[in-house]
Amino acid sequence: MTLLTHYIGSTFYLSNPSEVDAEWRIQHIPYVRPPKRVGTSPPKPSMMPEDDPSVFKFSKVAGVLQGPSMPLEFAKGRLAEGLPDPTKAPFQLDVTFKPSDAAYYRCRFRFVVTKGQSFDVVLYGKGTFNEGADRVFEK
Repeated sequence: MTLLTHYIGSTFYLSNPSEVDAEWRIQHIPYVRPPKRVGTSPPKPSMMPEDDPSVFKFSKVAGVLQGPSMPLEFAKGRLAEGLPDPTKAPFQLDVTFKPSDAAYYRCRFRFVVTKGQSFDVVLYGKGTFNEGADRVFEK
C-alpha cells in the first residue's frame, strides 16, 4: 500500500496508486535537540523556531483512501473538469496556519500509513501581531 502527496499552496493532495485501500493518520513528531558537539555553542532557544503543532490546523487528520486513485500530476486539472468516477480523485487536505504568538513556527508531521510506507512533511510559518494577518498557510 502506498500513499503519495503533492503540495500546492495551503493544500496537499493525497493519492493511492496501489490496489489496496490506504488507511492513514497524521501524527506530530516532536523536535529533538541534537546532542551537543565539542567546540561549538548550541543555538540560543530564542533563535530556534517554536514546535507547536496546535498552530497548524488540518481539514482532516485521518482517513482511508481507496486505490488506485488518479495520478497526482493531473489532480488539479482533472478536478476542475470533473471526473467520471469521483472516488478515483486524489484526496484534498487543507492546512491553515493560526499562530498564537509573533514567532517562527516549524513542525514535523508524519503521515502514518497502515501496512504501507509512512512519510514526513515539515510545515513552517511566522506569526504576527498585525491585525487582519490571519491567512492560510503559504509556502
